[in-house]
Amino acid sequence: MDFDFRNYPLTCSLIVINVVVFAVLEVLGMTQGYALYNAGVLTTSSLLNGQYYTVITSMFLHGGLMHLLCNMITMYYIGTVIEDVFGPVRFLIIYFLAGIAGGLTSMAVMIAAGENGGVVGASGALFGLFGAYGYLLVREHRKPVVFMRPTSSSDLKGFFGFLVLNIIIGLTPGIAMEAHIGGMICGLLVSIPMYELMRVAVQREIDAGHIPAPYIPKPNPAYDYDAATAAHDAAMAAQNDFNRRYDSARPHQKEEMREEALDLDKR
Repeated sequence: MDFDFRNYPLTCSLIVINVVVFAVLEVLGMTQGYALYNAGVLTTSSLLNGQYYTVITSMFLHGGLMHLLCNMITMYYIGTVIEDVFGPVRFLIIYFLAGIAGGLTSMAVMIAAGENGGVVGASGALFGLFGAYGYLLVREHRKPVVFMRPTSSSDLKGFFGFLVLNIIIGLTPGIAMEAHIGGMICGLLVSIPMYELMRVAVQREIDAGHIPAPYIPKPNPAYDYDAATAAHDAAMAAQNDFNRRYDSARPHQKEEMREEALDLDKR
């Protein structure tokens, strides 16, 4: 998949915005510690004090270069697929709702535990895209409508491999895993009705002949052991019959039988 702004404008824009925000805060010395909190981190205090905008601003903040790089690589991998399939509007809806749900899930866990902490990063939104992509792969696996081909086992392996990698990274101390879980569940639930409505609309266009149907390769026919055994037995019976006739034939008849057999082989 080519990294082309024209093909994936929202994914590219989000990557650029996140990188620019991090660069500016890095120059200002606000990417670490309490200085980062002043940039719009979502905290239990900000939420309880009515600073609801931090639910959004925190999605564009990252606590270090590695945090940013991991999220932006993931953004490219999963964002281009979701934007391509779901379209720009649905992509943004899934992304921001999942990001908000992830942040609020983390806040709920902290408040319930009596902790006063904060969360930053696009991970909740990105896990929401993972939820959408997982549902997409499952629904398009055998009978594709939105994709132009059935999703393969390689697609599923790639998806789960990347997901497991992000989960392992999420187990690192200081990572809000609950935000990832909340974002993924939200992304899944939001994408299901979007996808199903889109699938019906695309199927209607296919049935009307306005767009081509996806290519579905025909499965290889199962090997018919009974037919193969019967053919083998018939061939052996014919060979045995030929051998019996050949053994009892006269010399000139054997020559004719050999010539006949050679002629059949040539055909």
